[in-house]
Amino acid sequence: MANIVYIFGANGFLGSRFRSLAENPRHAGDRFFFPERRQLDIGDFAGLSRAFRDRRPDYVVNCAGFREVDLAESRRDEARLANVTGVQNLARACLESGAKLVHFSTHGVFDGEKSGPYLESDPPRPRHYYGQTKWEGEREAAALLPPEKLLILRISWPYGPGGNNFISKILLAARSSDCVRVVADEYGVPNPASLLAEKTLEIMAEAQGLLHLTCSGSCSRYEAISLMVQSLRIPCRVIPALSKDFPPAAPRPKNIAIATERADWAGRLSMPGWREAWESCLARGESAA
Repeated sequence: MANIVYIFGANGFLGSRFRSLAENPRHAGDRFFFPERRQLDIGDFAGLSRAFRDRRPDYVVNCAGFREVDLAESRRDEARLANVTGVQNLARACLESGAKLVHFSTHGVFDGEKSGPYLESDPPRPRHYYGQTKWEGEREAAALLPPEKLLILRISWPYGPGGNNFISKILLAARSSDCVRVVADEYGVPNPASLLAEKTLEIMAEAQGLLHLTCSGSCSRYEAISLMVQSLRIPCRVIPALSKDFPPAAPRPKNIAIATERADWAGRLSMPGWREAWESCLARGESAA
């Protein structure tokens, strides 16, 4: 049976990956809508309510949000409107129309003090305002929607062409520099954005609740960039540095590696290791910048 799917934030980094997937023969018959912000803003509940009432979507995928971690410290109202109020509006509109909400959150909800990867059962303790708003958005959605109508996907270090993330920025710098310094004492899990989008469409009909959608393993920022620079044969030396050498506006957790403890989905997802995922991207002609 054909589904009606709304993708919000489709002009953004992760959301744009859904556009190409919508053309895949596996989704033939499904109707995808990619509303731009000027047409349908998640900050406008009345507009969302009318749109969902007219088209009755089966799924609403939320890739929209305020994602600039440092800027969120000084633009708090804007961050809250997108990451909290916007999610609340989507959840309310989904509740009215019967749609299922698929909402992307972040590993940034954790404080980074754990020695191993964070699991779904670990309590969030955000260290910065961005993480705080993302956690509040999760809670708003969970408070409004029944479990079978909500899937929250926390993701970590997404990368791919056209990204405005640390991986893309450093690789671009490496192409025009003899050396780059990269923080070696902050840890996470790199994930191809295209893989995250692909897996989301595969599981959104059945999966529900909170799920950490991520490749396996973890690495430092320095390890990730070193491997990528070497694989891409960029003639640039990668030099390890400490996070204290680059003090950001928003404090960064030391370890925000995530993994899933959801036995019901861990095997079915078949997520590769982060290195394997990178090699697959190269084999397909994709890069991180």
